[in-house]
Amino acid sequence: MHSGTRFSVSQLESASPEAYLRVLIVEDDDADAELIERMLANGDGARHHGVARVATLRAALDRLQGDAVDVMLLDLGLPDAIGLSGLQCVVEARPTLPVLVVTGSGERETGLRAVALGAQDYLAKDQLTTVTLAKSLRYAVERARAANVEMQLLEQTLHGSIKILTTVLSLVSPTSFGRAERLKEYVSAAARELRMPQRWMVEVAAMVSQLGWIEGAPDESGPIPGAKRSAPERRRLSDSMPAIAAELFRNIPHLEGVRQILTLQTARKMSRSIDPEVAYDSHVQIGAELLFIAAEFDALEEELGSRALALRHFRELSARFEPRAFEAFLDTQMRAIEGSTNIELRVAELLPDMVLTADVLTTDGRLVVAHGNRVTSTMLVRLRYFAQRGQIAEPVRVERLRETASLIGAPAS
Repeated sequence: MHSGTRFSVSQLESASPEAYLRVLIVEDDDADAELIERMLANGDGARHHGVARVATLRAALDRLQGDAVDVMLLDLGLPDAIGLSGLQCVVEARPTLPVLVVTGSGERETGLRAVALGAQDYLAKDQLTTVTLAKSLRYAVERARAANVEMQLLEQTLHGSIKILTTVLSLVSPTSFGRAERLKEYVSAAARELRMPQRWMVEVAAMVSQLGWIEGAPDESGPIPGAKRSAPERRRLSDSMPAIAAELFRNIPHLEGVRQILTLQTARKMSRSIDPEVAYDSHVQIGAELLFIAAEFDALEEELGSRALALRHFRELSARFEPRAFEAFLDTQMRAIEGSTNIELRVAELLPDMVLTADVLTTDGRLVVAHGNRVTSTMLVRLRYFAQRGQIAEPVRVERLRETASLIGAPAS
């Protein structure tokens, strides 16, 4: 019996990565686990399998954080999981992991529901053979690999499309585009901290959350008499943008998760109740909370004029937010401030990936690029064009990384 053992390093090193499968058996019944292990050990592909076994869902989730696992055999009758709840936890923790659910006899409907929830296939214990088990493992891994490649292509296509939309926003409303860029940076860092599955959804939601400004309100990029809105009006318009974006994305395939994040964020902001008939995935709920936190922080930073000062005040608002998401946001923002410093450069000295910490204005006060934007090669071409004609107010404030710094006792930047 291999209960609690780890994958053999010598086995892993002696097999080719393409052929070798690291199998994790999640089964609390010793007899059933030993039977599956014997099948894997005696089959034609035995030398291509590394096998480990755990007896609880918690141990399985812990193993996914450490050892590499290529495929999982998951029993649904675990002591710390009821029905399909264990499968749901595994899928949320590792969406791309191929999972084969092991069911009892007469549980065909349960197996079909498991496939609908993300399992690659289901196997009845009383019908398991050495041959069918080995084939099922291989097929599950290959199907998952094909699906993951397709998903990566889809995500790249979506990101490309979103980039075009946000480029239009940057031309129509530089202020709104800058806000979208900041929100994306905020939620992306916190989502990585939380090891959030399908992180791209909340990143896309942040980027498109301000698209409503294209049709919902003209830009305020220039000193036009009477055009400036009051701070409350700007805040009200900004708060309404996610709802407009959610409506824009209502009928776009594969972006339902993005739309749900925007819808939940709006409900959170407006203190509206959500439809009890709609079941939101946990990554959608945490994504909406992160976007809500990021938007509230960005508004506070704009009001106070300093990210460091806003962070100090933001700590006092912890009761308003979900604790785990709030702590992840605070931790990533603290590290970002500690690891950077503000400097002033001329446009000719700017480099890609520097982050603007103040609006870039023309000499007559018109907005060219809003603070929060990350400098890109395309942006540099535009800024240098203006600068060569003496139309940019220089120097420009940017943020750069530094090796050592401390927020404690440092002046607010």
